[in-house]
Amino acid sequence: MSKLKVTTISDPDNDNTALTIDSSGNVTASQGFVPSTQLSHRNLIINGNMQVAQRGTSGTANGYNSVDRFRAVASGFDELAITYSQDSDAPDGFSNSYKANVTTSETTVDDYEQLFIEQRIEAQNLQHLSFGTSSAKSITLSFWVKCSETGIATILLYQPDDNRGYCAQYTISSADTWEYKTLTVSGDTVGVIDNDNGVGLYVRFALAVSSAYTGGTKDAWLSYANSNEAVGQTVDVATTGGNFAITGVQLEVGSVATPFEHRSYGEELARCQRYYYKYIEGNAKFIGIGHWWTAIAIDTGITFPVTMRSVPTLVATSGSNYYYILTAGNARYISNSFNLDRSTESSTQMSVDPDVGDTAGRGGMVTSTNASASIAFDAEL
Repeated sequence: MSKLKVTTISDPDNDNTALTIDSSGNVTASQGFVPSTQLSHRNLIINGNMQVAQRGTSGTANGYNSVDRFRAVASGFDELAITYSQDSDAPDGFSNSYKANVTTSETTVDDYEQLFIEQRIEAQNLQHLSFGTSSAKSITLSFWVKCSETGIATILLYQPDDNRGYCAQYTISSADTWEYKTLTVSGDTVGVIDNDNGVGLYVRFALAVSSAYTGGTKDAWLSYANSNEAVGQTVDVATTGGNFAITGVQLEVGSVATPFEHRSYGEELARCQRYYYKYIEGNAKFIGIGHWWTAIAIDTGITFPVTMRSVPTLVATSGSNYYYILTAGNARYISNSFNLDRSTESSTQMSVDPDVGDTAGRGGMVTSTNASASIAFDAEL
């Protein structure tokens, strides 16, 4: 019996590596499969192509503000003002990016200033990484970035269950130019990721940091310390006109960055709805069939399209004539705030006191009556 021992297989024309084989016999494809595309469900990042934005196309607040599953934080800044947006500026193959644009610069220097964008990954989706064991797998992060500043930028992978962190650097070579970056991180053989619905891993992109976060150790899993968070970072967009945009964010097992896994919009939306579900927004939107539990209280039930990560909280606007219940030819306006009752990860009951009571047991249709009306459910990490 004869054997063929090779470590790489390349195409015959351009010598591009198509397959690599490591010492354990693991085979990695660096190009696409023909006639099909790459195998599915590789990407641990949700909404990495920035297609879904249930909260709207722009926002200015810390936290989740526009593009789903991506969270922005400006901490320690006194004057900094930023607009975060789902932007149509994107490299070939993508339609959107998530952009941070500084509209007011920071002039006061603080020892602990951080500006970053992150995604928090649910712990039970990371069990196949085998972190905390001798079989811990390497992971590769790939993404497109466009920034107004050049220099060294950083990624932090933070594992909160055992308070472990890994800082990696990449270089932004050309200002205001889309650049493709890949970073491979060794598996953590020490820190265990709990098998639960909490945060298993933070994937954090630093946009600007003070020196308290830059002087530590990079390229190693360590007990978390401030100094290890953005080691050697020189990129700083915290000035008026500074901007930073990313798209095509992919985190996958292995040491090779494969082509971005484009999932359908419907699949990506459903994944986002596990964490945040925009139920209705705008005027004349059907909310549900309600009834008077008592003469002064209306109940209506809502079933979520996917099982949410945890029992959600209600995020809703309210005001004069925002909602009403139509019953027996009459409209009973609702100016009070809705409350949740009997909630699970799959459904909830909304209760509210209308402006005018009616007969207990009478039913009707609950709808919105104002362009500013919105109801959403939040189970974010």
